[in-house]
Amino acid sequence: MKLFYAAEFTGLHKNTTLISLGVIDENGRSFYAVCTDYDTTQVDSWLQSNVLDKLYEYDAPVVVGTRAEVKAALLEFLQDYESMHFVGDCISFGWVVFCDLFGGSMELPENISYMPMDICTMFYMKGLDPLSPREAFCGHTACTHLKHNALYDASIIRHSFFELLKHPSLY
Repeated sequence: MKLFYAAEFTGLHKNTTLISLGVIDENGRSFYAVCTDYDTTQVDSWLQSNVLDKLYEYDAPVVVGTRAEVKAALLEFLQDYESMHFVGDCISFGWVVFCDLFGGSMELPENISYMPMDICTMFYMKGLDPLSPREAFCGHTACTHLKHNALYDASIIRHSFFELLKHPSLY
């Protein structure tokens, strides 16, 4: 099963901490969590207005708790899947903070592949601009004000992935 994910975190640096996580499977089943123990000293004005102010704007059930509580809730959500492959967008930092919930990529549950797929690479391989706005690409421009809400972003990644499958490859 492919699961599409997005994570919001406190910055693009090695000491970043997870703020929120959104996951949606191929069929639309979703998980959304907000961490209460992220490093607040790393929050700047951009994070405040673009991430923190949008944490609860997306209309979906949300788990709110420490990273340990988020991990426990995520494991409960994931228990229904026999095998999982995660798909994200610009995953360099997001995948690291996801794996960090479990103690690193080598500590992921056995049914989760430690090798995620990045739709940025898919855009490139299809001859498309990897920097193109995802909402416009997949035709979901009505809610762009929710960008940087992790569950909303996971939803856009899911829609973009299926749209990308329709395009021929360059290579």
